[in-house]
Amino acid sequence: METTQENTARTAFDEIALAPSGETLANVRAAVEEYNAARLLHQARAHRRKWGMLGLYAVACATAFFSLDEQIAGFGVLAWAQHPVRRARQALRDRILPQIFGFVGAVAYSHGARPPFSHAFDSLKLALYDSDDYGDIITGVYEGTNFAVAELSLRHGKTPVFRGVLLCVHLSKAFPGRLIGIERPSLPERFVRVFTLDHWTVVPSGSPERDGAHEFRSDNPAAAKAVLRGSLLKALQHLSETWPAGTVRLGLASNDCFLLIPTKHDFFELPDIGEEIDCEQHVLRMIRELLVLLATAKLAGQIGWEELLPGETLESAD
Repeated sequence: METTQENTARTAFDEIALAPSGETLANVRAAVEEYNAARLLHQARAHRRKWGMLGLYAVACATAFFSLDEQIAGFGVLAWAQHPVRRARQALRDRILPQIFGFVGAVAYSHGARPPFSHAFDSLKLALYDSDDYGDIITGVYEGTNFAVAELSLRHGKTPVFRGVLLCVHLSKAFPGRLIGIERPSLPERFVRVFTLDHWTVVPSGSPERDGAHEFRSDNPAAAKAVLRGSLLKALQHLSETWPAGTVRLGLASNDCFLLIPTKHDFFELPDIGEEIDCEQHVLRMIRELLVLLATAKLAGQIGWEELLPGETLESAD
């Protein structure tokens, strides 16, 4: 059984199998060329609006003899005048990101809004935070699995807690409870979690390496043990090696599977409106990383909490 799971995980993350197809690359390059052609026009219009706003402000200040109040207000006006540039940049991103990921079924893009699954994610307490900030979000269907990839920053007060991406996968069969896999907590974190997860049981995964890096807890330990014997643990292991920026955290709640993946850069990072997009440098890296996440999503979507050892029941598994 173990050998089969290892082969499944290895196949899912085979770099050749995950390479973009020729048709995908052709479509991406066409989208990049269209973006670069439109970029100059959008940039010129945005800058004309910006300088027009600043010109009107300068006239107003001169008329009012440029008092101290107007000087102070100028900082706010400068930020306001940048709005056309920011809006033009976002308008271009609204167009090109869905085109880049057009090989994904039912692909959709949004920016800045809290996604519908945020409440389920918050309930798992994969990190200790009191505010969040969602950036770019891509949703779609990959080989029958519904997923979402969201840029996410978490803070506790003014202290950054997490920066990276949140992968959300819809499970075809609901997990009967909740399961988390987090970085082994420090003493202060353990004290706080006594009050938040006091009724959750620590569940060994059976992997010394994963249990050394993670602490798994669940309110249904028998089902959690079954899940942790499957391909999901292999996916977690792979992501931990692929994204060495920090510990990848896992959460299951009913039909939602979450993987919180730290990164050192914005996942959907593209150059500013003043710079052309280079397909190799800026886009293909992003596609390759997304394909790895989609392969993970496919594995996560296939997990079965009823896959117990022969002769074992949920009661005996505990």
